[in-house]
Amino acid sequence: MWIYAEDTAMKKPPEWLVDGLLTVSSVSALVSAPNVGKTFIALDLGFSIAAGVDWHGYGVRRGGVAYIASEGYGGLTNRVRAWRVDRDIPPGADVGLWFWDRDIQLANRVRREQFRADLHELKTKMGTMPILTVIDTLNGCFIGQDENAAGSMGEFLSGVKLVQDVTGGAVLILHHSGWRKRDDKGRVEDERERGSTALRGAVDLMMLLQRGLRPGELAIKCTKNREGELWEPLALQLRQVEIADGISSCVVDDGSYDAETASLPPRWLTAIRRLGKFGAEGATFSQWLNASGLSRDTFGNRMLKQAIQRDLVAKEGERYVLKVREANPTESPQREDA
Repeated sequence: MWIYAEDTAMKKPPEWLVDGLLTVSSVSALVSAPNVGKTFIALDLGFSIAAGVDWHGYGVRRGGVAYIASEGYGGLTNRVRAWRVDRDIPPGADVGLWFWDRDIQLANRVRREQFRADLHELKTKMGTMPILTVIDTLNGCFIGQDENAAGSMGEFLSGVKLVQDVTGGAVLILHHSGWRKRDDKGRVEDERERGSTALRGAVDLMMLLQRGLRPGELAIKCTKNREGELWEPLALQLRQVEIADGISSCVVDDGSYDAETASLPPRWLTAIRRLGKFGAEGATFSQWLNASGLSRDTFGNRMLKQAIQRDLVAKEGERYVLKVREANPTESPQREDA
């Protein structure tokens, strides 16, 4: 039926899952290169929502969380333990976050329909449907399919829609960024998701996770937001937590480095990080150039000027010193999709 524009209902204000960031009805994607920290971020978000505690200054709506660990729960064990140790959660206490410890091929119609029953089983265990479902990762739940084919990606997204329809909550998809050749020295991360653009077209929110200047420093950039403007980059920090003798993992803290640095080319960020290896005394132009991996022209005429202009690096006499604070050492992620 056709209606006049003035007869349409006013759009309701968003129902926030994380204030100003994620809505309860959203499908979002967190994208990064391998081994950056997607899983740490997703676990931290999931635990915060399940516990009903603010997520790095943002209020949350409390609810159960389902986490699809496509490569099995074993790879997440130490990370879960670290969060529980850091928050003083007693062993065995239910914190409202449940794991599906195997892949679920959401692009396969038969398999995803079978998963419908598994979600209802989870409701019985939790007492309610999860308000957030994390898919870690898209690739792990897309085996045998072609990421570059819009049709295959469409089938996967149909599976995501099924999860959303059954649970009535939000879905967060963890995915890898694409790659491109910059020069003959290797590959650098691209600022877009891998595979078909059908994913970007379907999600409400697209986020890019990038490394900061020091180990453990991270920035989440909003690259698409159907609910409004792109929000400012969120700076976070991995902090090491000892679980037992000789065993440690990380939890996520608020970050303090300038998230704007995430917009610098990845090879420039690497070069700036390498200045930190010279310690408090810094390095001469030649020492830093040799360690940077950049050509002399790129180093001196482009990267160096930006680093000083953004107040990341200071020149003290004939030496250059990194101005970013030291970060705690971090666990080396064991899973490709960390």
